[in-house]
Amino acid sequence: MAVGQNLLNRNPGSTLASASGLHPFLRLLYARFGERHCARCGAALVVLTEDEIVERLVTLSERGPVHVWAPLLRQVRGSHGTLLAF
Repeated sequence: MAVGQNLLNRNPGSTLASASGLHPFLRLLYARFGERHCARCGAALVVLTEDEIVERLVTLSERGPVHVWAPLLRQVRGSHGTLLAF
């Protein structure tokens, strides 16, 4: 494979991937096909759909109380203030 570097790019921190334009393609490759693992325990991480999340919460709630923690954003554009106001 032959890769040409952009001569207009004088940034010393540029890698071959960013200087040649391969960086976006490599990001897409790893985002779509790469496997993510927990940094602490090494377990594989998966993305769940909304239905799968609800199903897991229902299953956990049958065993006992379930606590769901989420950050609360205030005065941020696009926040869910109106949803949480009731």
